[in-house]
Amino acid sequence: VKQMVIQASTTFYTTQDKDQRRTAEEWLNNFKKSLDAWYVADQILHSTTNEQVLFFAAQTIRSKIQNSFHELPNTSHEVSQF
Repeated sequence: VKQMVIQASTTFYTTQDKDQRRTAEEWLNNFKKSLDAWYVADQILHSTTNEQVLFFAAQTIRSKIQNSFHELPNTSHEVSQF
């Protein structure tokens, strides 16, 4: 799934083809709604250097926190002490 996200976000940000861009956007929007988006976006943030892909992953995490925080287990809601 991670590679599919990277490929779709790269296509979305770089292609001039409107149909390809629309298809990538639709796929990415559906991905953002999935439970897997938490894990995959986090993995991308830790392993990718492509700024466009990083931007999509960060936006996904932001969206998930704002709209789907309830999907996370209660233990992940706790603040870590440093």
